[in-house]
Amino acid sequence: MLPPSQPCPQTTLCPDDELREVTDKEAIMINEVKSVLAAFFGVQKEANRKRDFEHGHALDFLVVGLVMAALLVGGMALLSTVVAG
Repeated sequence: MLPPSQPCPQTTLCPDDELREVTDKEAIMINEVKSVLAAFFGVQKEANRKRDFEHGHALDFLVVGLVMAALLVGGMALLSTVVAG
C-alpha cells in the first residue's frame, strides 16, 4: 500500500490517485488468482471465501478459473507428450 499523502483539493487529480488505482486493481487480481488456486486444491479459507463472495465479481473468477484450467490441461498434455515421446 502506498504511504498516505497530504489530501488534495476535491477539484484536482492527485498524482498518487492514478497509481493507487492501478495498485488496487493489481492487488485485486492477485487475490483472485490466489483464491482460484486455493479452490483448485480445495484449501480455501472461510474468511477468503466470504471476502470473494462479498467483494468479488463472478465473471472475474470465471475467467481466471477457465484460464487456469486451460493451463493445467495444456501442461498435462505437454508433460505426457514429453514423457511418452
